[in-house]
Amino acid sequence: MVMTRQFDEESVLDAAVAQFWTYGLQATSMADLAKATGVQRGSLYHAYGGKEQIFCLAFKRYRANLLEESNAALIADNAYEALDRFLKASISRMVCNSPARGCFTSRTAFSAPTLSEEVLSLLQTLINAQEALLVKAMSDPRFKKDLILSPEDTAKLVICFTRGLAVIERIKGDPHYLEGNAQSLLNALIRKDGHKDFSIYP
Repeated sequence: MVMTRQFDEESVLDAAVAQFWTYGLQATSMADLAKATGVQRGSLYHAYGGKEQIFCLAFKRYRANLLEESNAALIADNAYEALDRFLKASISRMVCNSPARGCFTSRTAFSAPTLSEEVLSLLQTLINAQEALLVKAMSDPRFKKDLILSPEDTAKLVICFTRGLAVIERIKGDPHYLEGNAQSLLNALIRKDGHKDFSIYP
């Protein structure tokens, strides 16, 4: 007979995301996860296995939500607005909590001297998926005409830029500094006539 889990899995995984995001993969223990989720360690082991298995499931849930948000952010009337919305969403995720938690992906990447192949693959899959969303959006003829670079190069640069923002956020902790640099990137990526009537970051 298959035993029914006596807890809400989505709530457990959301709590696990918050725990791993705040403290990192390496620093989080099964005892920490039990406390964060309100589920006893034995039940967590029985349901999922060890800490890394829980992390992988939690990160997949985070990834699905993030990609949905990223896709929604890219729905806009022009390339400048789309990239602006994408970058604002990225910055917001880094600084929305108090204290700010930074970027979950970057925190995971730097939380341990080495990562397992499965965890590294999850991080790579997320980065690749975000890049693919950007390429698709920037390939829209309405957007492509405003780009200085190709959609592919624009996407790669934006993704690399957000990784750099994640590091700077940890060092400076100043959202306005991040937003100002995001504006500079947009000004460098978009032809002047592509955003002459559009302004951001008042």
